[in-house]
Amino acid sequence: MRMVTFKDSTLAYGRPDLALLYPDGAVWQDSSASAWVNPFMEEVWDYNIALAKEAVELGVDEINLDYIRFPSDGALGSIYYAQENTAQTRTAAIRAFAQRMDEALEPSGVTLSADLFGLTVWVEAENDMNIGQRVIDIAPYVDIIAPMVYPSTFIPGNLGLSNPSASPYEVIYRSQIEASQKITGATQVRPWLQAYWYGSDEMLLQKQAANDANSAGWVWWNAGGVYDESIFD
Repeated sequence: MRMVTFKDSTLAYGRPDLALLYPDGAVWQDSSASAWVNPFMEEVWDYNIALAKEAVELGVDEINLDYIRFPSDGALGSIYYAQENTAQTRTAAIRAFAQRMDEALEPSGVTLSADLFGLTVWVEAENDMNIGQRVIDIAPYVDIIAPMVYPSTFIPGNLGLSNPSASPYEVIYRSQIEASQKITGATQVRPWLQAYWYGSDEMLLQKQAANDANSAGWVWWNAGGVYDESIFD
């Protein structure tokens, strides 16, 4: 089950005291008009953990944490956090949340995975990209990291490619290898693959790349939920 953690308009508007706010006290919105809850707040962590535990009790066999980070777009400078917002405090918060979720779910034996920005596997290990999300902080506490390495999200020059979107095999293969080299222990890497804007040939190249790079499987993403059946053969 995919759980959207800190991007949560329902909780933010239902409990503004847990939300990211503008300095005037209004609930802050990102560029898509979505509200977020405050990743620094432990009550927010515990709310998500309670939801995850309830899902496990209902029979879910995997908890997939998405938006396990701070906002990346919108008027970021206008967010009022009521505490120091630095790379050190952000990464500490995300790491502590991942650890607490792991400890809460470990007795159940459920698989715990986390979705990460694709660039997290390429930047320097200490770089949180201003969102508090680093492989080194999350990987120790999940069974699977799932980097969203959609080729279209890489810009010209990334990975040394003039047009990453035109090289689906290379982007996925190299990203899988890079991610695997950044983790230790038993944590596995299972990439999200791009199931939009491409034809079936490009989609299948991604799947082949993931398999060739010894991924722990792969997951397709299309925001509209529309998939070409041939990519699952």
